[in-house]
Amino acid sequence: MSPHDATTSSDSRQWFVRMVAGGAVFGPIRTSGLVLWAAEGRVMPDDEISEDKVHWIPAQDLPELCMDTLIAHPNGSFIGPFHRDALQALIREGKIPPDAKPFPKAELAQRLAARQMTLFGDDIVPAVEPEKARRKKTMPPESPSSTQQRDALAAERDAAVA
Repeated sequence: MSPHDATTSSDSRQWFVRMVAGGAVFGPIRTSGLVLWAAEGRVMPDDEISEDKVHWIPAQDLPELCMDTLIAHPNGSFIGPFHRDALQALIREGKIPPDAKPFPKAELAQRLAARQMTLFGDDIVPAVEPEKARRKKTMPPESPSSTQQRDALAAERDAAVA
């Protein structure tokens, strides 16, 4: 028995689980039972849990559920986090592709940065300008006339401020 098992077995909280798919509510169930459900892949990261059926949080936010493994999908996206013991069951159920690669949640920022570097190379905007970076990734390329219009509006704004 790990120290974590001892902690959850002495945890007397009762939980309700609201499934994102369909909205069914299950419970009450003790924390130890909820941990087992997460390990079996019966509780997904975005399913919601509550002790009172009033205040709900995503299941992945409860540390005891150990949802700390993400999946690198073959299409380049990341899904999860899941309990590491749930992966085989989720593959059997078709919720995770068999060729997906698991990795620790702690590596997500590093993997996102590597993917951004692969996609954009040296054209990465520093993190101190997140709004500009978001716009750069989501906005279509500007035509010369829209660039001129934007520059003219910026000049007018700057003149009004000065």
